[in-house]
Amino acid sequence: MKSILRKQIKQLRKQLTWQEVAEKSLAVQNLLFSLPEFKQSRSVMFYASYQKEVRTHEAIKKTLAEQKQVILPLIDQKTAGLKLIPISNYPDDVEPGLFGIPQPINKGQAISLDLVELIILPGVAFDYEGNRLGYGGGFYDKLLANQKKPTIALAFELQIIAEVPRQSHDIQVDKIVTEERVIICNP
Repeated sequence: MKSILRKQIKQLRKQLTWQEVAEKSLAVQNLLFSLPEFKQSRSVMFYASYQKEVRTHEAIKKTLAEQKQVILPLIDQKTAGLKLIPISNYPDDVEPGLFGIPQPINKGQAISLDLVELIILPGVAFDYEGNRLGYGGGFYDKLLANQKKPTIALAFELQIIAEVPRQSHDIQVDKIVTEERVIICNP
C-alpha cells in the first residue's frame, strides 16, 4: 500500500514544471518564515531538496544570513541513520551524496539532536493528523523515535491526502506548510 501511494504521489509531483516548483516553494518558504517556531529557533535542521521536492536552497541561504545555525542530515550507511552536520555556507558546504541527494561535505562534525531546536523535513505524502509517508528508508523515524522536537514538514498541496497508512514506528509531524496554508496537526 505504501509503495503504491509513494509512486502515485511522486508521479504527480514529477508533473509539476520547474517554474511551478520554484513559485510554490517560495510561497512555502514565506509561510515557514512567518511561523513563531521558525522565528524563535536559533538552530534549524533542514533537508537539502532533491528533484521536485519543495526547494529549500534559498531558505537555507536566508536562514544562514539571519545568523541561525543550519544543520543538514547526512545518511550514515553504517548505522542506517542520520548524522546531523552543521554547515556555514550553502551551496559550498554540500555535494551530491547517496541517491544524488545533496549532503554536507564535512562528514566529521556531527552534532547531537539535543542542539537542534526545529526540524524541517521532507516527505512524499502527508495527512491532516501529521502522518508522513517518507521515501522508505525510515531515517527520520529513527532519528526522532526517542525525542520530541518541533517538526515541520514542507509539501505541495498535491501531497496532502486524506489518510497516510501508519505503522507504530512512524513519527507524526506537528505542522505541514504548503504553498497555500499551514496545517496544524494533532498527533
